[in-house]
Amino acid sequence: MGHCNVVKSALFVGVVAGFLLSSAMPVLASSVFTADGERIPGSEDTLNASATFEIGEKTLSVTISSLGRTTSSASVMTGIYFNTDEIGTPEQPPTVTAEQSWDGKSRSDKADFTGGWQVRTDVAPTDGKAMSYGIAAASGKDAFAAEGFKQGDGSEDYGLIGAETCRGETCDTKVEAPPVAVGSITFTLDNFIGKTIDSVVLVFNNTLSSIVSLKLSAESSPKIAAPAFAGPVLVPEPSAMALLGVGLAGLGWLRRRRCKG
Repeated sequence: MGHCNVVKSALFVGVVAGFLLSSAMPVLASSVFTADGERIPGSEDTLNASATFEIGEKTLSVTISSLGRTTSSASVMTGIYFNTDEIGTPEQPPTVTAEQSWDGKSRSDKADFTGGWQVRTDVAPTDGKAMSYGIAAASGKDAFAAEGFKQGDGSEDYGLIGAETCRGETCDTKVEAPPVAVGSITFTLDNFIGKTIDSVVLVFNNTLSSIVSLKLSAESSPKIAAPAFAGPVLVPEPSAMALLGVGLAGLGWLRRRRCKG
């Protein structure tokens, strides 16, 4: 093989390798909604919380972080509701992971709370207007049947309490039905087909009757824009861009220089 052909082959490999590297980094659309300083109805606790939404390929990940205190059952977060432009058919139950949990005696990391929550579509948090999705750990006012929970009894167990409630291994709270998540909890919904998220509310206590609306954070876009096609958006890594640049520059050089042999 001539020197020119060897160079061509190497450049081709560089271009192909660069393309493969550039296809390895899916980017998820995301947005954050917050509530800071809101008093939780029926309690003396103030909410400092956020809800982060990430849209993937037919999936939605929702992470709720609560940084305040939860001194009583009235301020246990037991539900989140939100609107979207299209409603899918989510599998039951959603996958649920607690960053930390409290069982009434001690804390532990990375607890599986799947089965302690249900997901419903076209459901109202109270007797008001229905929202696209509702995810709840409590049975509430007939919205989520108690027998539909594979873990717990549909009361305040498997709910979320604020991170400041706990110090060391102890949580200073009067929550009567542990286990509960501490600080953060993440839900993963399958068969999600929406492209926008808005009108987010958190719901508290075992009757799902205390509601706090969250506001879109300043750094977020008004709505989440998911990819217009089925696959994820791909963004090249810096190393991939370098490989592609070298390959394309070399091809340009070869075009100007006639190779023989």
